[in-house]
Amino acid sequence: SGIARTEAVITVRQQGYIICSQSVPPGPYALTNLSGVSSGDLEVTVREDDGSEKVDVYPVSILPSLLRPGHLNYSFAAGRKALRGGDLVDYGGTFALAAADYGMTLFTLNTSVLFDKNYQNMGTGVTRSFGSWGAISASGNMSNSTRLSGDELRGYTLSFKYAKNVLKDTTLQIAGYRYASQDYIDYVDYYPGIDGGKGIKNRLEAFMTHRNDRTLYSGSIWRQNDWEGKAGVGASLRMSHPVGAVTVTANLNYGVVQNRQDQAGNKTLSAGLSFSLPLSYFERRAHNTTSLSASRGGEFTATSNVSGMLTDRTRYTVNAGRSQSGVNTYASLSHGFDAVNTSVSVSDSAGHRTIAGSVSGSVVQAGDSRPVFTRIRNETVAVVDTEGLSGARFGRSQADSNGNAVVTLTPY
Repeated sequence: SGIARTEAVITVRQQGYIICSQSVPPGPYALTNLSGVSSGDLEVTVREDDGSEKVDVYPVSILPSLLRPGHLNYSFAAGRKALRGGDLVDYGGTFALAAADYGMTLFTLNTSVLFDKNYQNMGTGVTRSFGSWGAISASGNMSNSTRLSGDELRGYTLSFKYAKNVLKDTTLQIAGYRYASQDYIDYVDYYPGIDGGKGIKNRLEAFMTHRNDRTLYSGSIWRQNDWEGKAGVGASLRMSHPVGAVTVTANLNYGVVQNRQDQAGNKTLSAGLSFSLPLSYFERRAHNTTSLSASRGGEFTATSNVSGMLTDRTRYTVNAGRSQSGVNTYASLSHGFDAVNTSVSVSDSAGHRTIAGSVSGSVVQAGDSRPVFTRIRNETVAVVDTEGLSGARFGRSQADSNGNAVVTLTPY
């Protein structure tokens, strides 16, 4: 917000990209509907009618759970939980999940609930932006789980996250802390016939990125303790830099987990190098990524992936890799129709072959429009009414027989 002396053009940029340009009359103005904003400085340029310019910089820090006031995100899911071997659970494996986030003037309210015959979990939290001071979220969850023996375990967890744009090109993406009581169990780790509880007691972690010219650096550190007396620390570093048309990425990971009685601990160290380059054939573009990695124990892994488009709607992927466990191969082919996406894949890993297929899509209704069947599955979409202009194209979308098309939007 600000004051324009004359009829002016307000331009908002972030990381060199224009995300909004709007003409305003003389007097006070406020831009309240910015899209595509991420953590980082917003550069706001006010160009007056006489040609003079004024530039202001506003630091912005955003967490994924932050919404604009009045906006609502909700989701529902249901399914059956699979055992680690892949077999479906025969006892209380059916679950239902609901989550909702609502943006208020002072903060965003986050809620979730999950029900299973033998497991229940409820959670709530708040997220708030403090402008140049960053953004903070706090949440809590309670779980109630029942073992096959009839024993019940009740626990809770508390978590805090902080995001801050430290410098112009440096972002502290997430600094998080989580505490879990001894009997708290996440649903992903819950199996009625397997002993639970006594998992991670607390964990502190931080992620940071820094861009220097064309080179991107990122790193993370973590420290955790569990209820069985084990403590662990770890760190990772990653650098990505373009060399001509090839993007070279190097990464280094280190971690150590030790018992109170074992000062040496179990140490892990791995390093990797990958090359990403564009390909072209018959006026079609493709992409190749080749990765090499080695660990402290002497394990060496090499993988190569090629993906591209056969047509405007047909995509293919071919992947091959080799490690100590053997050779792994994977191939997939997908095609997007107006209403659904279809795909088929085959993989072979250490002699185990898997063939899979899928059909996916969405049904979208907005305002007075009729339901629109589309292959687009983004969380934020809009329905464009072309007033009966069937077949009109909007990027990946095409208007149906009623003249309605679904297009993607950028969330907060």
